[in-house]
Amino acid sequence: MSLFYLLVGLLAIYPAFGAMQMPPPNPLVGNWEGQIALPNNQKLTIILHISADNTQQLVAKMDVPQQAAYGVSASRVALQGTNVEIDFDVIQAHFTGTLSSDNKQIVGHWQQSGADLPLTLNKTDKPTSITPKRPQEPKPPYPYEVHNVSIPNPNAPSVILAGTLTLPKGNGPFPAALLIAGSGPHDRDEDVFGHKIFLVLADYLTRHHIAVLRYDKRGVGQSTGNFKTATLQDFASDALAAVKFLMHQPGIDPKQVGLIGHSEGGIVAPLVASQMPNIAYVVLLAGPGIKGADLLALQEERIAQVQGVPSAEIHKMLEINRQLYQIVLEEKDPQKAQTLMQNVLHKAQPKMQQQAMDQIIASLNTPWMRSFLAYDPAKALRQVHCPVLAVGGDKDLQVPAKEDLPLIQKALRQGGNRQVTTKVFPGLNHLFQPCQTGSPLEYAEIETTFDPKVLAYISHWIQQQLGLRSSP
Repeated sequence: MSLFYLLVGLLAIYPAFGAMQMPPPNPLVGNWEGQIALPNNQKLTIILHISADNTQQLVAKMDVPQQAAYGVSASRVALQGTNVEIDFDVIQAHFTGTLSSDNKQIVGHWQQSGADLPLTLNKTDKPTSITPKRPQEPKPPYPYEVHNVSIPNPNAPSVILAGTLTLPKGNGPFPAALLIAGSGPHDRDEDVFGHKIFLVLADYLTRHHIAVLRYDKRGVGQSTGNFKTATLQDFASDALAAVKFLMHQPGIDPKQVGLIGHSEGGIVAPLVASQMPNIAYVVLLAGPGIKGADLLALQEERIAQVQGVPSAEIHKMLEINRQLYQIVLEEKDPQKAQTLMQNVLHKAQPKMQQQAMDQIIASLNTPWMRSFLAYDPAKALRQVHCPVLAVGGDKDLQVPAKEDLPLIQKALRQGGNRQVTTKVFPGLNHLFQPCQTGSPLEYAEIETTFDPKVLAYISHWIQQQLGLRSSP
């Protein structure tokens, strides 16, 4: 039967069923809002927008305004009786709850990264709308040239990096900087909770007569390649290709090109500089000098302390994680490592749900995590001989400056480098924002993207190293 005749047939019989009602709307359809209570008396607002598609299949999108996260798509929405289940595979999270008899409330739990937190969602016609303020974000027109570029990596044929090159107006050639982003699938702006860190940094430097190249990491944004399978060494290969590309661009002085790496980028920058003696300078923004496994343990301890986790619980967490890290470091076969980690978690947390356990193991069993846990930054730092600036905030909980900067300085000097400057900025966190505690939970709520004092210090230091006149 053709589609035309089927439609005619349906239209013909419809009048005979004039009293027939359409199926009632699914009670989950609508806007839902609730708050997750976090340690240290902080609360995180969760907003769900649930609708039905043309096949009456439920779909959901989530907003977390305090983290500037909007439209996060659910991978599954299910209602069986009064039991509600919603999965967010992209962030490895799961919500399960019970729908009230009046269909206006869902009482349940949010599960993510091993945590199981109460979350009650209430149906609302007007969900909270919070637009974070980002006063430092520059808007066009810009007082400099902006060029979109494509950067091939000859050592990885599947990788073509998409980037932006900003050039000061006027007569070149200009000194230049390559920006290297931190861990995670960052685009060229290194967007963290709505803070476009590298856009702000690139804008400041370019206004002060330093050209800047920044790029989407492989497999992110407009760049090709596979992010999920990449290691630290792969990201170093990409940065190496990018800085060589930058040195050959019109208007760039190839003898005055340097590297600026933030967080993980502060590991990648020395790896690149150790292979290229013609790099003019390196700036490490909260760049690790601590071994990977040791840094993660220190980071976990400091964040837990600030969030008010009892010391006994912190000690237990650190011991479990130490065992998991050791397995990843010693067992090269991911399948065997998975089994060993399951045994550790079953013994330590017998009531942990399998989904939460799988999420933890999956996050530790990636090529990147394996490369990071085993990495000692000192080896590459000892081979860097150009001027180096290493800065950190004294409230940085992810790469604590007090422990980190002395190790960077020590490794550089062991290699004979005496052109080393380190500086700790008081009151600043891992993103170089003025903050209260340094907790990552504060990042999105702080309006400042990058403290102006640090921007000015970096720019002045670069100009000083290159023998340039410092611009106002």
